[in-house]
Amino acid sequence: MKTVLAETALRQVLDVMETEDWDQLTTLLADDVELADELTATWLRGRDRVAAYLRAQTGIVTNITNTASDISSRMIGDRVLVTFSLRQRYLLEGVTRRERLTGCAIFETDVGLPLLTLFHLGEADSAAEQTGESARAAINSTTEEPLGVRIRERRSAAGLSLRGLAARSGLSASFLSQLERSKADPNVSSLRQLADGLGTTVGDLLGGPAAQRSTRSRIDLRDLGMMIDVFLSDQPASLDARITELQPDAATTQPLVSSVERFIYVLGGTLAVTGSEPAILHAGEGAYLAAGQTRVQAHGKLAARFLSVQARAEEQP
Repeated sequence: MKTVLAETALRQVLDVMETEDWDQLTTLLADDVELADELTATWLRGRDRVAAYLRAQTGIVTNITNTASDISSRMIGDRVLVTFSLRQRYLLEGVTRRERLTGCAIFETDVGLPLLTLFHLGEADSAAEQTGESARAAINSTTEEPLGVRIRERRSAAGLSLRGLAARSGLSASFLSQLERSKADPNVSSLRQLADGLGTTVGDLLGGPAAQRSTRSRIDLRDLGMMIDVFLSDQPASLDARITELQPDAATTQPLVSSVERFIYVLGGTLAVTGSEPAILHAGEGAYLAAGQTRVQAHGKLAARFLSVQARAEEQP
């Protein structure tokens, strides 16, 4: 009977998470509750600390939908352990995310209403599941330093938090945390997402001998509603590349002026292109722009972020 009560209590916890009523959720906690924070790889212990952590989530993660399955429970001493699988959907910085997770919860049931004493969610990302030994060997053989170190360095250089990189790459923050700590391995698909989110290449992340290093210089034009990252090669190069982020409330459109053909690729948001052939480009779409002047601006309510690449124009004598 106690196991049935604990399973019901788990569903109640997940339902309250969906309402984002963190104050109500704290009423379901035992005094000695422990909560795993995957983002910082630490445990939060004690009702007051966990309650403060939950309240701090207000407005950060919204529109949560939890679908639990494969729920199983058993007694451990005078408490009940519940294990389960979870499909979760939520909004992070306005972008919809979906995760597959495995979880466990422990409830004390001798106090009337079961109270949560431990809660932990772990990544069940397909990127981690699909990585085999051959992929690990390929990654380890090409990197001069651990891949996790490279990811963390690139993220720090870009000024991104784990949640910020999660929003840009489409990978979960908990999975990214595991990558940086070498607790998980990516497959080819997640490497591409990660490279796009960091504004770099898979070759750069892997550190292969064919990869040519570049430094990233940020031009802060927030007063004009834009940020520009310029990539400067350590070696002579024939290409110019930069990433531009335009805010939807930017005072003016951003002119792209080039004496040669240019390619742009939208990394996030929606971009309105005004030129000889006007177009609306969404994330994952690109376009070749003829030489001359073209104007671009964020289209919609979200910032637009795009990569621009062109052949380096020869200097005139």
